[in-house]
Amino acid sequence: MDTKSRIVADFQFIGYKVDNIKFSVIPSVTILQRREICNEDSFQFKLNIRSPQRLSNSDNEIAYVGGLDIKVRILTTINDKKKVIAKGNFGIAGVFKKIGDMPKAQEEYMVKATIPSILLGYLRSTISSTFANAGFGSFIIPLINISNIVKDTNIQIVDAQGTPVEL
Repeated sequence: MDTKSRIVADFQFIGYKVDNIKFSVIPSVTILQRREICNEDSFQFKLNIRSPQRLSNSDNEIAYVGGLDIKVRILTTINDKKKVIAKGNFGIAGVFKKIGDMPKAQEEYMVKATIPSILLGYLRSTISSTFANAGFGSFIIPLINISNIVKDTNIQIVDAQGTPVEL
C-alpha cells in the first residue's frame, strides 16, 4: 500500500463510551399490553452538550473529551390527560486527538460542534434500540443541527489539569 497518498485528518476520532443510561417504564399492565408505535407527538427530548475538556501530555500531544446528554420521554393519553409512560437519560463521551496544527478558530469549532455531532449518531442508535427493546417500536431521534445549538450557547473548553493522558 502506498502510504504517500494516505490522507491523515488533523482531528481524529479515537473512541467513545455510552456512559449513562437510566431508563424506566411505568409498571402498568395497561402499558405493558399496549402495542402502539410511538410517533413524534408522543416523543419528547432535550439535548445538552457537555463542556469539552482539553487534555495534554508531556509530549505536548493534545486530546479532547467531549460528550452530550439526552433526556427522552414517551407520553400517551390516559383518561384525556397526557402522561409520561417511559423516560430515559442517556449520555455519551468521546475522545478526539488533535494531529498537527490548525487555526485556533477551526480547532475550537471542531471541538465544540464536530465532537457532539459525531457522538450524536452513536447515542441516537442507543436510545432507539433501548426504546425498541422495551416494546415501544422503533423510532429515530430526528437529526439535530448541532452547529446552531453551539452558536446559541456559550460552550467553553475546559483545560483538564493533572490528568494523565495516554495518547
